[in-house]
Parts: sequence; structure tokens; C-alpha cells
Amino acid sequence: MRRIALVGAALTLGALVAVAAGGCGSSKKSVAVITETQTVTVGTHTTTTTTTHAATTPAGTHTSTQTDGSGGVSAPESAGGSGQGSALSAAEKTVQSKGYAPTVTFGYDPKNTLGVIIASGPQKQMQAFFFVNGRYIGTDTKDPSAGITLLGHDDTSATLGYAVYGPNDNLCCPVKTVKVTYALDNGKLEPQNDIPSASPDAPLSRR
Repeated sequence: MRRIALVGAALTLGALVAVAAGGCGSSKKSVAVITETQTVTVGTHTTTTTTTHAATTPAGTHTSTQTDGSGGVSAPESAGGSGQGSALSAAEKTVQSKGYAPTVTFGYDPKNTLGVIIASGPQKQMQAFFFVNGRYIGTDTKDPSAGITLLGHDDTSATLGYAVYGPNDNLCCPVKTVKVTYALDNGKLEPQNDIPSASPDAPLSRR
């Protein structure tokens, strides 16, 4: 049987008083700040948890940090949940399963109908991966591009910038960036502009 020893627990209650003075009088406002620290040892492993919250903050405002015996510190946690992080993590795993590494993820927001992640492939070529309400629907083009940037996005559209090259240009030096906006139309994602050719022989190619 494992023995759990409660090494120590401390509860500290402090009051922070802010005073605002007016022209003919003054007002006072008190905010109670509560800090709770608890250390628990299970066998040879020690875990310390510190929780701080203010009595006057809205319901759900709560932060905590946790350290373990190795000295590691976890990221702050909010009582509001981590749905956005979990949704993005799932989308990134989908992209990785296609053999690509996510490089630009700010276009993926679970609050938006349309989400986009730009990722780099094994040959450093890039593609944009689209999601509708968290469901993967496909990439921007069948063939990857040499360079893609995310120029903007909203609830139902995203604007990509494609680096384009002349037939004799090196990959280091694109001629310019061509903007293409992708928008949902009756549930179907459609480009609103012409997508540059992928042929290296084209006057302007995204290669």
C-alpha cells in the first residue's frame, strides 16, 4: 500500500485596499486576495500546488501553478477551460498526419467557422490546411507552393499570399506576392481570385 504523507499546507489571506480620492470626498474599495499553498509527498515524489484568486473577480477567474519534485513548473491554468488549445492541438495533429509541420497557426480559432493552418512539408514546400467547424476539409491546392503567408482571416474567409517566380528566378528571390482569398460559399470553400500556376515554366509560378 502506498503511503501518502501530507507534508504541509498553508493558507494566506491578504487584503489589498485601493483608495480613490475625489474633489469633495473619497471612496474606498477592498479586494481580498487569497493564496493557498499545499505540498504533498507520495513515496519519493513531492508535489506543491499554489492557488491564488481574488474575491471580487468574476466567477471562473482562477489561476494556479504546480511544481513537482524535479523543479518543473506547469503552465498557468484557467478555470474557464482550455477548449481553444485542445481544438488547435487536434487540428495540428491532423496536419502532422499528412506529413506536414504546422508553421502558422493563428488562423485557426475554434470560435470561427473557417480555420486555416499553414504548414511546411519534407521538401520545405508549403500548403494551407482548411477546417470548417473543426473538421478538416482539405488543402488550398493539390500541389504545394514554394511560399505561403497568411495575410488575414475572419469567420468565413482567409487570404493567403503566394510567393511567385519567373522561369529563371531562384527560390530565394520571388518576384512578388499574389493574394488569393478563400471564402465559404454555401458550405463550399472557393477561391475568389485566380491561383498562380504551379508550373515552373509559367511567367509567374508559385512552384
